[in-house]
Amino acid sequence: LPPTPGAPTITSVFQTDVGTVIISYNAPTYTGSSAITKYTAMSIPGNVTGLVLSSDSGSITVAGLSENQTYQFI
Repeated sequence: LPPTPGAPTITSVFQTDVGTVIISYNAPTYTGSSAITKYTAMSIPGNVTGLVLSSDSGSITVAGLSENQTYQFI
């Protein structure tokens, strides 16, 4: 199996609307021997996900979150 790439670093989380956040991230410095083609962000709790098809640093929109709930993102 090829070496695993490093993890992206979340740089900020910004609420844009009720139930929607934009998560900005920096791509990992080490990408392993396989190309990165997408990033997924998932909320805890709820397992609500957002996806972006990119290998670069950028942002992911996660929509469908509950109001008045505290979340972590991985």
